[in-house]
Amino acid sequence: MHEASWSLFTVLITMPIAIIMGLLMRYRKDSVLLASTLGGILLIVGIIGGHSLMQYDHIANLFHWDVETISIAIAVYGFFASVLPMWLLLVPRDYLSTYLKIGTILMLAVGIIFVQPTIQMPAITSFIHGGGPVIGGPVLPFIFIVIACGAISGFHAVIATGTTPKMLAQERDVLFVGYGAMLVEGFVALMALIAACTLMPGDYFAINTPAAKYDSFLAAFPDMKVVDLDHFMDRIGIDLYGRTGGAVSLAVGMAHIFDKIPFMDDVVAYWYNFAIMFEAVFILTAIDAGTRVGRFFSTRDDGQFYSCV
Repeated sequence: MHEASWSLFTVLITMPIAIIMGLLMRYRKDSVLLASTLGGILLIVGIIGGHSLMQYDHIANLFHWDVETISIAIAVYGFFASVLPMWLLLVPRDYLSTYLKIGTILMLAVGIIFVQPTIQMPAITSFIHGGGPVIGGPVLPFIFIVIACGAISGFHAVIATGTTPKMLAQERDVLFVGYGAMLVEGFVALMALIAACTLMPGDYFAINTPAAKYDSFLAAFPDMKVVDLDHFMDRIGIDLYGRTGGAVSLAVGMAHIFDKIPFMDDVVAYWYNFAIMFEAVFILTAIDAGTRVGRFFSTRDDGQFYSCV
């Protein structure tokens, strides 16, 4: 989102929309359908309208933040997400995000079936033993960290014992929510992997190599030159070099897939920002839940943390 006004705008608008939905569902009986419809419409209007708004320099400058500013803003957001009532921000924003996430991934799946893109990334690269620009170590054991982040960090377990049980209507919903969420997350991972691997290797590494290391990487691997990245930069209007972290790879991969569909070339920028918002709200959802869980931890006399859940 840094130095990308439209992308940041699309993420920020999810917060006031969520508050409107929260107030509506809180104080109007049986209004879930109404709030969901209104939230979805406002979200689509925000994404489409954001492009026009960012054409005005004085508005675009308001959302043109650098990395440091966004880092501080995320921490501030985490504070408010943890202290505000759950029904006001956390629940409606996560609820709205769920439709966004699942809808995005389903559209990507349909696009993959329709386009049948070619996987450009080789099954095994020369970086399998280490020295790659994305992950410096060998594929083993780093692959387990990449795939099983929840198992290693324990974050999924913390969320499962913190916020999720408090939002279940009845105990019998545990299987559907818990196991269903894991299935959806695996499906998301598979779609993201396909989207990233449909990019030309040079484009992928140009996105995921830190800017300070890219020149030396290209000198060492001259066959990893960019192919389509400049085209997407022109269509999207954002410098895509050195935007590490995975979100941009997914977004550009989605744009690359949908670009193959007739008449879609003119809306590549919309697909990109839609995917960026998808990835960003995924992260904000984790911050929502993680900071909320933090309120249920206390410190023992010996300084060790334990859960009060």
